[in-house]
Amino acid sequence: MWSSSICPGADSALPAATLVAEIVGARDSAEQDTIASVISAIGDEDLLLVLDNLEQITDIAGFVDRLLASTERLNILATSRIPVGLPLESQIGIHPLALPTDDSVASVQKSPAGRLFLSRARAIGRLDNLTHEEARDVALLCTRLDGLPLALELAAARSRLMSPSAMLRRIEAHQPVLSGRAPGADDRHRSLEAVLDWSYSLLSEDQRSLLIAVAVCAGSFDLGMAEILCPNLDSLTTLDMLVSHGLVLVGTEVAGEPRFRLLETVREYALRHTSTALLSRNARVHAEHVRVVVLELSVAAQPIRRRGDRTLQERVREHSRSARLGGGQRAVRRARDCDRCVRVLG
Repeated sequence: MWSSSICPGADSALPAATLVAEIVGARDSAEQDTIASVISAIGDEDLLLVLDNLEQITDIAGFVDRLLASTERLNILATSRIPVGLPLESQIGIHPLALPTDDSVASVQKSPAGRLFLSRARAIGRLDNLTHEEARDVALLCTRLDGLPLALELAAARSRLMSPSAMLRRIEAHQPVLSGRAPGADDRHRSLEAVLDWSYSLLSEDQRSLLIAVAVCAGSFDLGMAEILCPNLDSLTTLDMLVSHGLVLVGTEVAGEPRFRLLETVREYALRHTSTALLSRNARVHAEHVRVVVLELSVAAQPIRRRGDRTLQERVREHSRSARLGGGQRAVRRARDCDRCVRVLG
């Protein structure tokens, strides 16, 4: 097995052929001969090549495709922010850790997110005997940090200085908590902000524009909302790429329509990169769209309210959740409109 973590800078500036040849110890040669050199270095061995941060190399897909077609003795296991795009590529998504189902001590200690936080905190002598109050705060902290392993590790490292409840107060006040560096982490993982900076830097301008636009949706949103917020973009293709980057999550369908959402940490990051004028414009567009949809559903509900339409109820309730999370007087009015529509449908 050969492995390499591709670092930004010098490594990413190398052609894919040169980089892979160096990893397996192949003889340096012109690129047209590099595949043969790599295969010669492999010899009769079955080889697993492990590559970390594959998105760093812009020309990696074509080279890897030709290399794999030239030998059956090579398998490649790679990590990447985005799919490489090869025909035989098998993708395994890495998702956030499952959250506690409630705020009990047992639930926190059983959940993957709670276990990670507690294991890191206990490694520095904190939270050995978890109380119910501490369990409640840890459960809230896991939820607030979206179950992201790096965020949980960085927060747990602060247990030396402050309690989970103190961390929550600082996070809600947008005060720094998740700085520092996880053990063995590189510069990109010195803080959650640094990780998001890195992910954001990999996006195209269209992808950044859509991410910033949908950040106004505090709850989930559908494709129609994305298209209304960014009418000049190919929202379907752009949204698909944001899902591939792991910045937008696909939620459950409501009334046959897929819903999407941002992790709260990603949403807040996007909002910080939105100008006041653009944020105000997106909020107005979002509010007007919710109002129109609710009115349309209210009218559609009139002929069928006696028997009740659960599909319409689901759609309105989802808009109600999104509206209520938006905050401000406009959100309150939207939520009240949604609630009235739900009562009509009931």
